[in-house]
Amino acid sequence: MKESVETKNRLFFDRHFYLYAKGWYERTDVLQDLKKIVADRCGRGIEAIGFGSIFSILIKLVYSHIGNEYRFIEFVENLLPEQRWKVKTSFNKESTFEEIMLNNCLSVLSRQKVTDIPFALGEPDWDILPKPASKKIKEMTLK
Repeated sequence: MKESVETKNRLFFDRHFYLYAKGWYERTDVLQDLKKIVADRCGRGIEAIGFGSIFSILIKLVYSHIGNEYRFIEFVENLLPEQRWKVKTSFNKESTFEEIMLNNCLSVLSRQKVTDIPFALGEPDWDILPKPASKKIKEMTLK
């Protein structure tokens, strides 16, 4: 079955979430950084992008890797504030629910092998977000 142009465009932009999760872009404010990726994806200003739009994209990408309904439900339930005691987390008690959700989704994406991602990651687009300051890009690989 041939992919539609819309699907190809979506996959082309979804790759930036993996690249961001894997450290190919500088991290400043996770929510604002991800808003820039989504804004570039849909051609809108970042002020028009809300948390829900970002979470919707990330949770679909995460589900594609978890693949098991029971494990996915468990993943989502463990994001709830009253369930934090169940999972080892680096977040402090002041972390917002949104921060925890986004960072846990990014954590799943960061652990994926390039061969397990259903499309080519390609090169980072530093017009969307800057290069990471702490790493030399030459030393990084997409493996």
